[in-house]
Amino acid sequence: MDASSKPRCVSILVGDLRGCTFEASHPSRREVFARLCHFADQLTSAVQQRGGEICELHDHGVVAVFGGRTRLPEMERSAVEAARAICDAARSLPRAGPSAGATGVSMGVAVATGEATVGGVRAGGRIYWSAVGCASDRALRLHELARRHGAALAVDSRTYQAARLAERDPARAAWIAEPGGSGSPDAYWLPWSGS
Repeated sequence: MDASSKPRCVSILVGDLRGCTFEASHPSRREVFARLCHFADQLTSAVQQRGGEICELHDHGVVAVFGGRTRLPEMERSAVEAARAICDAARSLPRAGPSAGATGVSMGVAVATGEATVGGVRAGGRIYWSAVGCASDRALRLHELARRHGAALAVDSRTYQAARLAERDPARAAWIAEPGGSGSPDAYWLPWSGS
C-alpha cells in the first residue's frame, strides 16, 4: 500500500451468495459462465450506480468501498441501497441442487462504516485496489453475523445511524438490534424476507 495513503472514513460492503454451486447442477460450462457474468454485471451496477467502487469481485461475492477515493455524501445510505439491490439480484438467480430451476438464491451482505486506508496493494506483480482497517474488519465480522442469523443484510450501528434507517427505511420495523458489549446495539440485521 502506498505509504502516503491516509486513513479516511468509508463504508465497506461485503457480500456473498449462500448455498450456491452453479457448476454442480449445470453440465454446460457456457451456461455457468453466462449466469456468473450476468450476476457480476448486476453486482457491479448496484455498487457503481450508487457511487461505490469494487475492490474484489468473484463468482459468489463482492467487496466494495463507498467514499474511498472521492468523498461521497450519504455513503452509508448508498452502501445500504447497493446491498439491497444485490440481495434483489440474488433472488432472480436459479437455485442449484434438488431445487434446480426454482429462483431465490440467498445472499448475505454486510455494511460497516469507519476508518480505513485506501490504496493499492502490490501482490504477485499486480496492484489490487483495497481498503484496510477497522471498517474492513468490522464488515467481515458483520458478514459472519449475517450468516449466523440467516440474515440478508447486517449493518453496524454507525451505518444504521448515519443512513437514518430507523426513520427513513421502509423496512424499519423489521431491523433487529444485536446487543454489543456495552448493552447498546452495535449492529442491526435484517431477516432475509424483510430485505
